[in-house]
Amino acid sequence: MTDKEEAEANLFAMCLLIPEDMLRADLKRLGIIAFDIEEDAQIAKLAERYGVSQQLMVLRLVDLKLLRC
Repeated sequence: MTDKEEAEANLFAMCLLIPEDMLRADLKRLGIIAFDIEEDAQIAKLAERYGVSQQLMVLRLVDLKLLRC
C-alpha cells in the first residue's frame, strides 16, 4: 500500500468512526463551538463516547477545524 492509499484509508476510517454530523450534534448539545488544545478532559470524554483514541479524536477535530492549537 502506498502512503497516499494509507492516508486515504485512514481518512475514510476516521470519517466512518466519527461521523461529522453526529460529532457536531454532540458538540451543539454540550454547548461547545470549538476546543482549545488544552481541553483534554472533554476530548477524552468524546473519544470514549466514540470508542476511539484521544489522538484520533484530536485528528478529527483538527480535520473539521474545531480545534484551536
